[in-house]
This record gives sequence, C-alpha cells and structure tokens, in this order.
Amino acid sequence: MFLVSRSSGHAHVNLFVRGDPDFAQVYLDEYAHDDFRVPRVMARAAGRLCSERVYVSAAEARESRIHQELLPRFGIHDIHGCNLSFGENVGWFGIASSRPDRGIELPAVKLLETLAPHLLRAFRLGAARAGLDRADPSRAEAIDLFASAVFVLDGNRLVELNRSARQLLGEGWFRLSPDGWLTCADPHENLRLAAFQRSGDVDPEATALYLRHVDSNALYALRRWTSGGRRIGPRRSILTITQLTITPPDLEQVAAFCSPFGITPAESKVVHAILSCLPLSAFAHSTGTSLYTVQDQLKSAMLKMGMPSQKLVFAAFERYRTLHV
Repeated sequence: MFLVSRSSGHAHVNLFVRGDPDFAQVYLDEYAHDDFRVPRVMARAAGRLCSERVYVSAAEARESRIHQELLPRFGIHDIHGCNLSFGENVGWFGIASSRPDRGIELPAVKLLETLAPHLLRAFRLGAARAGLDRADPSRAEAIDLFASAVFVLDGNRLVELNRSARQLLGEGWFRLSPDGWLTCADPHENLRLAAFQRSGDVDPEATALYLRHVDSNALYALRRWTSGGRRIGPRRSILTITQLTITPPDLEQVAAFCSPFGITPAESKVVHAILSCLPLSAFAHSTGTSLYTVQDQLKSAMLKMGMPSQKLVFAAFERYRTLHV
C-alpha cells in the first residue's frame, strides 16, 4: 500500500507487510521505468479492487521481466489490488499470495473490496491534512488554495483567514466577536461552537464539530488542526469550516435498523433526527414535543441499543447501511 506525490515525490504512505523490504528499491531501480501495468491500473476507477489477471494476459505475463524475474524472486503471486490515485497523488492498495499455487481466498477478496473505498477516502483526508501541515499559514496566497474556509488562530486570536472564510463571514451566519472568537447566529449552535473552541485548551483530541443551519438545512463541518508547535508555532492552530451536502437517511431504513432493539416508532424518529444531524431542539420544535421528552426518548433508544454515545449510533447505522444497500 502506498501513496506518493507526483510533484514532490513525498510518500504519504509506504507499507509493505510481510515482504522483503528490498523489494521496493529493486522495483524502482530496475523495473519501474518499463512497467506496462501502471497506465492500465491508473486507467481503472479508483477504489475498485480487481485481480491483475483482468488487465495482464497470460501471454503478457510469460513475456514480462516483472512476472518472470521480479515477482517470483520476492514471492509475489496472484496479485489483487486497486488504484487509489487522486489529484496529483499516485496510490495503490493490494494483496498477493506468497506461493503460485495458493491463490487468494474469496472471503479475503470480498473484505478487500469493502475496504478499498474507505482507504481511498482515508488517503484523501491524509493527503489533505499533510497539505495543511506543510502550508505556511502566514501567507494568504497559500491558504487561499483551500476551498474550505480557513481561520489561522494564535491562541483564540484570529491572525489570518482565506478568501473562503471571508465569504463565509459575509453570509452572516458565522460571525467574529470583537475579541476574536468565532460565533454563529443560532443561539443553541453558538453555545456548542463556544464550547468547542474552549475545549482545545483542555482536550487536544476534541478536533471536530458539526453545526446545523436550520433555516437553510446546511451542515458545516469544523476541524481544528494543530502541529505540536513544529510548523505553525506553539500557540497556533488552524480551524477549517466546510459546508457538507448531506443526504438524510430514509426514515423507513432507520426504523428497520432500530426494530431488532425493540425501539418504539417515536424513539426511532428521534434516532432518525440525530442520524440526519438535526439538533434535538429543532426536532422537538418541528414535532410539537417538549425537548425533555425527546431527550428521554433518545436516551431510552440508546440504552436499548447498548450504545452510550451518539458516535456509536452513527457507526452502527453506517455498518447497517453498508450491508443493506
């Protein structure tokens, strides 16, 4: 598994499990320049796993130096893999058998097929974070490259923002207080935003927050990025805000997910609300139910599921939805 920047040659990921560590260097020095498989792999849809036999014929393998010299030398047979390239990054992920007669068992192939799209998303996020870490936050032209709104903070004091951040502030829902704090127009969401900003001083792991603009039904993902003082400075951090397009889950699908736990129809509607990232206060208002009742219904549903946090409910539902598409 690897992910390499074309422009800089920097390897974001380079992992060769249970293999000879000399393989990569031998391949790069002696075989990479005429590897006919590379353009064929790159032409395939990213995140779609397949056997190498799909794009390398038996006749080509018999004539190929790679298949006759390199792969047998390092005990690499029956390769299954996928293209994980995007943007200016070249990536690949796969598995092989150590013996020509062993093959890859079907359950392992199925598991890799399931993992591949998630690895592609992880690669994209990892490369994006690496790009943020390398950017010089004191230069507006660097942070203007990011489509997300970027706020560079020194402690809690704003020292730089990019074009997207200015545009976001111009829309009026997000605002800057006189003392430099980021606020929003919704009182309930503003309390959550204030707590999130303060949590950075006491909990470095508190790095993400989602805010819902009820009137426009927009969902904003906030991320806090730090670098331990190595690149940005001991007190500096970067806050990014990205507007997400979210497709709420189908109510019937959520009800089917809740059914085995003995959750009531009213409780499943509350679960549907949180899976749709709808604040409980907004859900209570829209249904004419008191907030305390809605909170009790959610607590009861989570107790029946044996899931003490909403994060676990989200994860369980995503697994359910993956298996029931």
